[in-house]
Amino acid sequence: MTITWQGPTATATLHWRVSYRDHDAGTRHHTGRLHTPEAVYFWHGYYLAKPWARDLEITERVRVEHIIPISLADIPGPGEPTPLPALTGGDAVRRFFRFDGRGPAAMGTGDDVRRTLRRMAEHGTRTDRLQLLDVRLETGRRNITLNEVSA
Repeated sequence: MTITWQGPTATATLHWRVSYRDHDAGTRHHTGRLHTPEAVYFWHGYYLAKPWARDLEITERVRVEHIIPISLADIPGPGEPTPLPALTGGDAVRRFFRFDGRGPAAMGTGDDVRRTLRRMAEHGTRTDRLQLLDVRLETGRRNITLNEVSA
């Protein structure tokens, strides 16, 4: 899978999960996030050797985060929804706003940004020094074979 967002503000993370189906109960279990190929090889080998584990799968997960500094003039107007960016190769995309270093972790609309600024100003926060950020996340996942696991 390739997500094609590029630029100085884009960061990508990659991790894998190994999962198996329990032979008796039939429920699917999976590891936490595995960040190295060695960890994937270890857990795949571990479950492969267990007689109670069947239907092993490896899932590759990619997340690209694009953070763009913007001004208040760049947010959607009152009552307007926040348009989502187009997918560039992943499964899902999210978009939200936040301030660099203060305030809520995510504000979904321009109205949320204006409301947060108003509340912060009412509590004495200097809002003229806050940098507004447009955060766009694209995530994707796919099942792969052990031979496809790469650094």
